[in-house]
Amino acid sequence: MDSSTEQLVPRESISSSVSHFCNQQGLISFQEGVSKFGAVFIVCNAALGAGLLNFPYAYALAGGWRISLIMQVLVLLLSICGLHFLAKAAKEKNVSSYQDTVREVVGVRFGIMSMTFIMLYTFGCCITFQIVLGDQLDLVFEQIFSKTDAWYLDRRFTITVIGFASILPLCIPKEIGFLRHASLLGFLSCIFVVFVIITRYADPTADQVPRPSVVPEWPYSISSFMSALPSLFFAYQCHVSSVPIYASMADQSPKSWILVAGMALISCCFVYTLAGTFGYLSFGLDVNPDILKSYPANDPLVIVARALIAVVMITSYPILAFCGRSAFLSISGLDTFYPELSEEEKVRKEKWRRIVPTIVWFCAALALAISVPNIADVISIIGSLAAFFIMIFPGLIMVDLAVDHIGWQKSSWITVVPHI
Repeated sequence: MDSSTEQLVPRESISSSVSHFCNQQGLISFQEGVSKFGAVFIVCNAALGAGLLNFPYAYALAGGWRISLIMQVLVLLLSICGLHFLAKAAKEKNVSSYQDTVREVVGVRFGIMSMTFIMLYTFGCCITFQIVLGDQLDLVFEQIFSKTDAWYLDRRFTITVIGFASILPLCIPKEIGFLRHASLLGFLSCIFVVFVIITRYADPTADQVPRPSVVPEWPYSISSFMSALPSLFFAYQCHVSSVPIYASMADQSPKSWILVAGMALISCCFVYTLAGTFGYLSFGLDVNPDILKSYPANDPLVIVARALIAVVMITSYPILAFCGRSAFLSISGLDTFYPELSEEEKVRKEKWRRIVPTIVWFCAALALAISVPNIADVISIIGSLAAFFIMIFPGLIMVDLAVDHIGWQKSSWITVVPHI
């Protein structure tokens, strides 16, 4: 047997794992690619979510809206640059996942590191989304039903039922492009939440909460300022899912991707700025890590906003679950098949290797979400990992791409950046 046929052939990727979905002449794509408009909303939905609720609290930690806005713009620019380098590397190396991009460009060791970080980060995000889902449903049901101590309104029961009924089915498919419609709904839900925050600030008597007498405009300690950084990075982290989103696009030109990434993150920046500024000005240092918990539970607009945030969590969860599953399959070696297997056997094995880890992942995240009470505890951890996906790994890819193009002997920091 020829040595080349003895090698394992990679099969599973987030975007596609069956050969008839692949285009051997370029980056893996679909028969029906996602439009630029659809890709914008998928990227937005990957970034928006639990970070939106935590943003006014991050403004309070950072010391006010002015310094927070400066920090936010810096993170925005870093994020857009990182997305550009990731897409460029994925195109050159013909891969369709974040970890494969890092592995092919920077090396196996960094690839394994990125897989490990991706699993930790996405798993933490899935826990956070379910915590937020439970928080919002508890308060919504409290206003709808008079008997709040009923067993069917128990947080553990509601999260479990809604998770298995709506979240898990969205995590099973092997493609990510179908989420473009759900992502539009999630984005519009976030817009409504911002609308509620602004209207309640404009009408001080509506939320029945007195305005803070003093709203600090400078961080009260270095530690509080530094503790705001994880929330900012967490809010803009869509890089893990960016490569499979790019791979699902019908038009995979660099110009199209820069347009998609720029429009998506600028839209997120606009939403975050409004939510953070008006939420912070409304409550000052007394703002809750979940901004909606700062308002009265019986406020009609807030009730609707909480229900819509639950929708955002349901539509955002599958995007991170796709990425976490892909990283797990890669690091465990379950994304490979022997070439002598028939196509039918490969399809059957791929199906079970996709479904079983997804169910185990979902159940483990659900179990932890039931026992962790506060999203701030989780965001403080996974927000630190987000910095790696936004700055560290894309930075290494940027340097490596420049070295490949202009040569190590000629490369320097002065020539690397302009060349890219």
